[in-house]
Amino acid sequence: MMDEHPSDHPFVNINFNVADVRLLHNAVSFYLTDRPVSGARPAHQQEPTRHVEAMKRTLNTVLMEWQYRKQTAEDINNS
Repeated sequence: MMDEHPSDHPFVNINFNVADVRLLHNAVSFYLTDRPVSGARPAHQQEPTRHVEAMKRTLNTVLMEWQYRKQTAEDINNS
């Protein structure tokens, strides 16, 4: 079976608020450090580390973008 790349899958849009994104980011971060070692689960239940790391980076980017936009809006309102 060929390895699937995350970009091979169709995209979906999910309406999360920032608290939901933070929760998911924290869960992914925790999972990266505390997930079962390779071989502890069946192969079809093991996701590639690079995919989980990419997910964490994406969530981090979303959080940084939200913070930037929030700060920019506050700066505009205070000027």
